[in-house]
Amino acid sequence: EEILEGTNDHFLWESGLSFPYSYHNRIFNYVPFAVEDTINAYYDVDLVNNSFIKNHQKLKEAEKLKETEDSTIWQLKNGVEFDLDRKISNQIGIEKIPLGILKFPEINQIEYIISKLEEAPYSRRAQAITWRPLIDPFHVDPPCLQRIWMRIKNEQLIMQTTWRSRDLFRAWEANVNGMVRLQKMVADRLNVEMGSYLDFSNSLHIYGNTITEVEDLLNRMEKKGELPESIKSLRPKSIN
Repeated sequence: EEILEGTNDHFLWESGLSFPYSYHNRIFNYVPFAVEDTINAYYDVDLVNNSFIKNHQKLKEAEKLKETEDSTIWQLKNGVEFDLDRKISNQIGIEKIPLGILKFPEINQIEYIISKLEEAPYSRRAQAITWRPLIDPFHVDPPCLQRIWMRIKNEQLIMQTTWRSRDLFRAWEANVNGMVRLQKMVADRLNVEMGSYLDFSNSLHIYGNTITEVEDLLNRMEKKGELPESIKSLRPKSIN
């Protein structure tokens, strides 16, 4: 529910507690910076340099710069224009723009993946990310999931995910269940079968404060004869 339906999204702006992200919000409504991020980081955005724009070869080739008798006009979309022979700050009435007041377009990355694979099932671009470089380095608890990549092969949707950090005991199973549900949703939309799922963790670990719980679980499994030999051989001596 958290990943597909966004049941925790409202905590991003309603909760007084630290709730820096939800996977649904990052995947289905991705933005580089949001209003609540101003609590942890602040940026003033400088305006572009007029001379740099005037000499920008790609803008010239795209015919975005129009020369008149008196000035050079930079033509943006929707009829927005700037006179590059005057300070842009004078034309908009502000020297710098506080990043927090901007409402960035929300990107539904799953819809993008579906659209891309409908267009080109072999595409290597059907991916979604969660990391926001402007804010995540400053959070105590940034997202563990970093990237989702999908592709259609032999009429099956294959998926790969990359995680920077993972709690094996308390998070891994829930994470995998959520990702498999997401894979099925996309496969159904594309009318293909589910294929393989490759799950890669940069750091997969068990936290020290849960070691006792892990010991209890393994001991109970062993007493019931449910602990595989392959797991027994991996158990550290300290919990045998």
